[in-house]
Amino acid sequence: MTAILLMTAAVLFVVLLLLVQVDLLLPIGLAVTALVPIGWTGLPEVLTVGSPGAVVVLVWAVRGGPRKSGVPKLVVVLALALLVWLTVGAITSISLVRSVGWSTSLVVLVLVPLLSRSLSEREVRRTTTTWIVLVVGLTGYGVVERLLESNPLYGTLFLTGEYPILQHWSSYRITTTLGHPLSNSLFFAIGVTLALGRYVHEGSRRSLLGAAFGLVGLLLTVSRGGLIAVAVGAAVVLSAPSTREDVGRGGHGTSRRRAVGLLTLVAGGLMILASPEFQERQQSWSGIASAQQRGEIGPVVLRAAASMHWLGSGPGTSNGLLQALGTPEIVENSYYQLLLSLGLPGLSLFVGLIATVLCLGLQRRAGATVGALAALCVAVGGFNWIEADRPSMLYLGLLAAMAISGRPTAVGSADGAGYAAEKVEPMKAKSRVIRGSEPCTNAELR
Repeated sequence: MTAILLMTAAVLFVVLLLLVQVDLLLPIGLAVTALVPIGWTGLPEVLTVGSPGAVVVLVWAVRGGPRKSGVPKLVVVLALALLVWLTVGAITSISLVRSVGWSTSLVVLVLVPLLSRSLSEREVRRTTTTWIVLVVGLTGYGVVERLLESNPLYGTLFLTGEYPILQHWSSYRITTTLGHPLSNSLFFAIGVTLALGRYVHEGSRRSLLGAAFGLVGLLLTVSRGGLIAVAVGAAVVLSAPSTREDVGRGGHGTSRRRAVGLLTLVAGGLMILASPEFQERQQSWSGIASAQQRGEIGPVVLRAAASMHWLGSGPGTSNGLLQALGTPEIVENSYYQLLLSLGLPGLSLFVGLIATVLCLGLQRRAGATVGALAALCVAVGGFNWIEADRPSMLYLGLLAAMAISGRPTAVGSADGAGYAAEKVEPMKAKSRVIRGSEPCTNAELR
C-alpha cells in the first residue's frame, strides 16, 4: 500500500512539474528539498539518489529546451574534468554502488544546473525570494520547536535511521524540516546572506527583515560554524560592487544600506554570542569535545589519504575508507571527505571550479549570490555535509548557477548586472529618438 501511495505521489509530482512555468521549477526544487527530508525516510539508496530535487532539476533541464548555454568555457572545462575524474574514481572505488550513487547526485544536483544554461533574471530572483521565505518560515517553526523542545512534525522520523538525531547537547538545538542542526545552520547562513545582499544591493527592506529572522533561526541551531559562515558571507556582500547606482528606493544610498546591514549583523552576532544557549555550548563537554575532534582528525585524514597514494578511495566513500583502516570516526569536514574520496586531483578540481564560479560571480556583480556561496563554502568545512546530506547538494548547484548567470560587467560601468544590460540595450536607441537626450539609466528604467 505504501509503495502504491509513493508511486501515485511521484506521478502527480512529475505532472505538476510539466504544467508549471519553467522559471518556477528551480524554486520548487529548493522548497521540496528543504521541506521533505527524503534522506530520513528509510527508502532504498537508489530512490534517495533520485530525490525530488533531482527530479525537478532534470525536468527543468529538459523543459528549458535547446538554448545558447552562456556558461563560461573555463567552468565547462573544469566541470567536465571533474566528471571524468568521478568516472575514474567510481570504477576503481572501494564501493562501486556508493560511488555511483554519490556521483550521480553531484552531477544532477550541481553540474546539471551549472552547465545547462544561464538562468534568467526571473529564475534568479524567484529562487532568492523562495530561499528567504523558507528561512523566515523555518525560523517560525524553529521557535515553536524550541519552546516545545520537540519537533512536532519530524521528531519521530529524525530518531530513526543509521545516524539518529539525539538531543545530547547542553541545550536544545532545532532540527525543523532540515534534520541535523548543522544542516539548519547551513541553510540559515545562506538565506541570511542572500537577504542581506538583496537589501544592500537592491534596497529591499523586507529582505533586511528576512535577514534578521534568519539570525534568530541561526541562534536556535547553536552553531558556531554557521555564525562564522554568515560573517564571511556578509563581508563579501558588503564589499562587493553594487548592481545598481548609488541610489536606492526611498533615497537610501548603497553606502547607507551597507552601514545599516553591517549594524544589523553586528547586533545579531552579539545577540547570538551573548545568548545563554551559545555560552552553554561553548563551555559544555560536547562543545569542547567537538572542537577537539575537528582539530585532531587532520593528521588521521592525511595518513589515510597518503595510504591511497592521494588518489582517493572513490566518490562518497571517505567513511568507509577510515573504517577499513581501523578509524571508525566521522570526518566533520567536507573538504577532508573530498580529499579522502576523490583524492588530491578531485579535491583540486572541485575547489578550482568553485573558486572560478566565485570570481566570475564578482565579475558579474552577483554580490548576494557570491556571498551566499562563500558562506556555504565556509559552513561545510565544519561538518560532513558533502556525503551525509546529498539532496542538499542542490544548494551548491543553485548558487553556482545563479552566480555565473548574466553578462560580465566592467568595473565602474553604470549598467549594473548583466541582466540589466541585456534589457537596457534595445531601449537605448529608442530613448535617443523620443527624448533626444542621453540613454536611460537603469534607475530610470526600473
